[in-house]
Amino acid sequence: MRTRLIPFLLVFSLLCACGEESGVDATPAAGSYLLYFVAEESRDGAALGAEPFAPQEGADVVEALLEALLAGPAGHGLTSPFPAGVELRQVSLGEDGVLYLDFSEQYDALTGIQLTLANYCLTLTLTQVEGVEALSITVEGMANPAFQSGPLTAGQAILSGAEEDVTQRTAALWFPRSDGSGLEVEYRTLALTAEASLSQALLEALSAGPTQEGLSPVLPEGSTPLGATIEGGVCYVNFSQEFRTGMPESGEALRLLAYAVVNTMAGNLDAVSSVQLLVEGEPLPALDGLALDGPLEPDTSLENG
Repeated sequence: MRTRLIPFLLVFSLLCACGEESGVDATPAAGSYLLYFVAEESRDGAALGAEPFAPQEGADVVEALLEALLAGPAGHGLTSPFPAGVELRQVSLGEDGVLYLDFSEQYDALTGIQLTLANYCLTLTLTQVEGVEALSITVEGMANPAFQSGPLTAGQAILSGAEEDVTQRTAALWFPRSDGSGLEVEYRTLALTAEASLSQALLEALSAGPTQEGLSPVLPEGSTPLGATIEGGVCYVNFSQEFRTGMPESGEALRLLAYAVVNTMAGNLDAVSSVQLLVEGEPLPALDGLALDGPLEPDTSLENG
């Protein structure tokens, strides 16, 4: 995650989706806690709902709540805000009352309001536990610059859709040289907001094309990047059907197109070691000796032509 978010009061009632929508009592019985999830639909506009959960006797309450959260809601009208496959790597409670959570890289797929809701579901659920005052969340041991400078507390929500609230990131974008002699790096300052992840910004910049003379566009005409997901160190970049129909079938042009995307994504996303190109969610076939049907590792030697 490479966006920056600022504190902002979320205008929603946190419990109103629990009663009629989920069919459960919003007030937990003694020894129970509320598990917070996203409300699928609410007549009064609530973003979150909750359902009661009672950990087994003798169980570690924090670990039991986390396991139940990641497993998803049991009732109707609620949905999990967490990405499929996300795992808890480590949990510890500091003497200062801050609960430190470290998640697998799938958590990095969350951006914008989805990230906000996931963070707040965790915070509201876990700060019910005696001794837990706030949360600090990392992904694969790395601090998350998307959060404000300090742990998350139940008394605040984190949200920003304001265009003026941006953080800047210098990215190395790879484009083919117009003479076909190889790839060249163009450094571009990207403005990131809460609504756009770094991967999205990189794809949009590639789609927009180069600004330097002597460089050519990367993507075939009419093709659109549909998004990117990261799993197991692989960045899966999904394009519209026009990418497949417009791409070269062989030769150096095909190689430069593929590695312009691969080098850009792997070179700017810390969690990425290889990249696989998809079209409408499906792998491309191997073409002209280029293994497009699997992940490709970056090849920076192409800058030398």
